[in-house]
Amino acid sequence: YTCFIPLFVQERFLNHRDEARKASQTLLNSSGGSAGGAAALGAGGDAERYDAYHMHVGCLFADASGFTALTERFAAKPDGAEGMLTLLNAFFGELIDVILANGGDIVKFAGDAVLIIWPVKGSVTPFTKGEKAAGSGNSSPVMSPAGKKQKGGGEGEGEGGDSGAPPETLKQMRVETLKACACAMELLAVVEEYNNSPEYLQRLKERSPKVHALRLDNPDVKLGLHIGVAAGRLTCCHVGGVFSRWECVLTGPPMKDIAIAEPAATTGEVVVAPYAWALVENDVEGVVRQVKEAAGL
Repeated sequence: YTCFIPLFVQERFLNHRDEARKASQTLLNSSGGSAGGAAALGAGGDAERYDAYHMHVGCLFADASGFTALTERFAAKPDGAEGMLTLLNAFFGELIDVILANGGDIVKFAGDAVLIIWPVKGSVTPFTKGEKAAGSGNSSPVMSPAGKKQKGGGEGEGEGGDSGAPPETLKQMRVETLKACACAMELLAVVEEYNNSPEYLQRLKERSPKVHALRLDNPDVKLGLHIGVAAGRLTCCHVGGVFSRWECVLTGPPMKDIAIAEPAATTGEVVVAPYAWALVENDVEGVVRQVKEAAGL
């Protein structure tokens, strides 16, 4: 699961391609059929507009635990790397099914962790030249979903990051954040079944004898997840171009919040960052956890 393109990136490129084709056809018609100019526009197009943009999201970062012990065990075996990869793929395969069923868009895997977003439809806005990325020092007051000022001096400090988003966007962002929370709980349930359900092992035996055998050879090693959930306005950048290689980079308050929330969760827990919690607290059960002030939550 290392070679893929997130759905929101695919849609962005497809829209870019379609617009470039329309522009090429317009130029072709206006130039009386001169294909050279149209081809040049189609290739270069107006690409600078598409390399960075903002969008509102609910997001989830899940980190697996237990793989360190498993890696140490497999390191001593002749075919340890292959066995480890097989188990890793099988484990994340189970998680991917849950993520897709809950409408999540997988942005990337980072070792034994995964980043997922739930974009708010219609919330994409262009990133203009000279503009700062979301959360990069904007002096606007941090706003809660109710539109009240919160503690913190700038966008992305402490809570917030919507910087006065339209009410309809906030409403939909609440829905997408609820999806992230529901997905998080279902992921934990699937991991519990993966570790402890005899029925799951039987299904695994029928579906993938190789993975089943590896599980039986390592019955005492349990895998787990600890999960962070956040929400807000992201800046998405498509960077690179060297050797035709590109990377999708996300930045902004949700990424800062989730980088604090996820480590605050122990194995089997979900920690929701304050801004995301303000969106969903009336619909989700949980307890408030105090973390160190230095952490920023």
